Amino acid sequence: MENMLGVLRKVVGLLVLLSDEMMPTLYDLMVKLSGEDGWNWLAELKKLLRKQAWKNYLHLVSGGERLIIDAINSKETMQAGGFFSFRKISTYFLYHVSPPTTPREAAVYGIKDGGTFSKMFGSLALCGDVFDLCLTPGQIANFVTKYPDWLAHGGASTFFLTEQDGQLLVVDVAFVEPTSHTPDMGDPMSYRDTTIWPGGHDRRLVVPIPD
Repeated sequence: MENMLGVLRKVVGLLVLLSDEMMPTLYDLMVKLSGEDGWNWLAELKKLLRKQAWKNYLHLVSGGERLIIDAINSKETMQAGGFFSFRKISTYFLYHVSPPTTPREAAVYGIKDGGTFSKMFGSLALCGDVFDLCLTPGQIANFVTKYPDWLAHGGASTFFLTEQDGQLLVVDVAFVEPTSHTPDMGDPMSYRDTTIWPGGHDRRLVVPIPD
């Protein structure tokens, strides 16, 4: 019940963001939420709100492409084998051992309008847990190794969300040197950082697609 009430509160706060043609769909969902199959319709409502909210800050860059992050062995660090894919790397993650993970599909978003990390990543996890958008250091390195062309170029940043000891951190990966074929990885920033990152500079976000 608490989960449903939380979603309904967000519905009220987001009414002004919904286009007129979506109102009948929203009303129909609200009616169905009160029925016997309400929890299934709650899942559909979450999808609807998530789809609408991120468009205020982001635009989907990788639409139609399947970008698969490989399964990561627990013994692989950012420095191991083919996973060392950075010209410069934050020592914070260099020897971090990622937990074992299964393959994950990822999506790439461009920043459309200015927003903080919490606004941009939060809009993609509107009715879920933002921790679900985290990637391990090993997964980040794997994505960079496999899909360098999907990273921002020209010195612009590609942001990844990760978690360390229960704290949300944002990893900044960028091709700082124009002639470099491997990017730099800066020290992680707090998810709560209040910097507003403007759009129009090819900055990107990479997140796993929710199951």
